[in-house]
Amino acid sequence: MKRELEELSGGAMISGSVGDVPPELEEVFLERACAWERAPYDTNFNRLAQRGAEMIPPAELDDCKLRVKLQEVFCALAAIRCFLHDTDHLSDRELIHGFGPMGCARKRRTYRNSAVPGI
Repeated sequence: MKRELEELSGGAMISGSVGDVPPELEEVFLERACAWERAPYDTNFNRLAQRGAEMIPPAELDDCKLRVKLQEVFCALAAIRCFLHDTDHLSDRELIHGFGPMGCARKRRTYRNSAVPGI
């Protein structure tokens, strides 16, 4: 496993130890680290779309529908383990605008941990 991680990191892997760790636990950790390194990249926008979250331009939503859409998007983001913070300075419309293709365009790993349901 360590050799595979070394290859996946292009030789830049740094490893260490935090004391006596049972070999079985270390193996589980290394397997998950390899799965993370092998995971494909995708954008949160695409991941939201795959979950069925339809992204409607904010201008097409009245205030009531906008709040409902925000709640839908927040729940879909939470399902992919993506959480927002420090957004109090944004209006609802500014916030939902940021969930469009450009706002959620940064690619992230799409690792799914089978040991944790929903991830």
